[in-house]
Amino acid sequence: MTLRRLTLAVAVLALPWSGIPPALASWDHPVDAGQRLKELEGQLERSRAEHDEIKQKAATLAEETTRLRADMVKAAR
Repeated sequence: MTLRRLTLAVAVLALPWSGIPPALASWDHPVDAGQRLKELEGQLERSRAEHDEIKQKAATLAEETTRLRADMVKAAR
C-alpha cells in the first residue's frame, strides 16, 4: 500500500471519530429548551440589528457614490 493510500485510509477512518469527543464533553449538560430558545431569539435579534446597520451603511455609501459620480461628470464637462 502506498503512502498516499495509507494516509487516505487513516483520514477516512479517523473522520467519524473526530466528532465524538465534543459530543461526549457536552453529554452530561442537560439542555433547557426554553433557555435555548431565549438564547437563539437573542442571537436572532442581534443579527437583525447588525443587518439593519449594514443596510444603512450600504445605503449611505450608495448615496455618497452617486454624489461623487455626479461631481465627476460635472468636473469632466
